[in-house]
Amino acid sequence: MELDIRYQDRRIAFAEYGDPAGKPVFLCHGEAFRKLSSAGVIEAGLSERLTRATGFRNVVAHAYEDLDMARVHKTAMQGPADLRAFLAALATLGAAGKR
Repeated sequence: MELDIRYQDRRIAFAEYGDPAGKPVFLCHGEAFRKLSSAGVIEAGLSERLTRATGFRNVVAHAYEDLDMARVHKTAMQGPADLRAFLAALATLGAAGKR
């Protein structure tokens, strides 16, 4: 498991399963947000910001380029609000499924 986030009674996790030579369901983390937006689960602007955040995570984690500290600050300030919005959308989706 590479990611495990808990917020109240919700959990978001990422793990890899299946044949390493098999066809991936998602080609990148950002694609999941685009698919959720297309399905009407999250709004397009949130999808764009979360997709950019996954790219930013790769820049930081893999040192693809020099870090722009202004970008780091902006991401640190906006990121928690976007994560809360994403979790709220999932909670709404989960509540709708329980009816």
